[in-house]
Amino acid sequence: MNEPGRPDALPPVPTTPPKRSSNEWRMPRWAVVVGGIALVAVGWGAGTNETSGEGSPRPTRTVTDTEFITNETEVTPSACIQALNFADRGFGLAGKSLGAAGKGFGAASRFDIAGIVRAGEQIDDLHRDIVRVGRSYRRAKSACHATA
Repeated sequence: MNEPGRPDALPPVPTTPPKRSSNEWRMPRWAVVVGGIALVAVGWGAGTNETSGEGSPRPTRTVTDTEFITNETEVTPSACIQALNFADRGFGLAGKSLGAAGKGFGAASRFDIAGIVRAGEQIDDLHRDIVRVGRSYRRAKSACHATA
């Protein structure tokens, strides 16, 4: 009945995958991609920030002679203001595109084909808007450089 080297019964086959230990957590790949894009966008935004805070040194001016100082106020040309407005609109659209991409990655992680398609359509619509705003920005930027 029992042959040498052959067990009576096979060991039970586990029905559930082995559980990971609590210190073996892995981040989903889509979260790494979305996080990387967000870090690039935040880094770019932080690098273009030119506001002066309280900690930044302010130039001081010492007047030792009694002379009349005339204040000349520079006026920003309207083309430059338009260029800044188009740039703001473009950055807003880029942020919305990142949000749509995040929804698409989330849908992909759930194997939700309809969600992936919706996110793709939303990104396509935003891309068309970004292209239009980009053309307007470049025209306004050229006009701004011409007036400056």
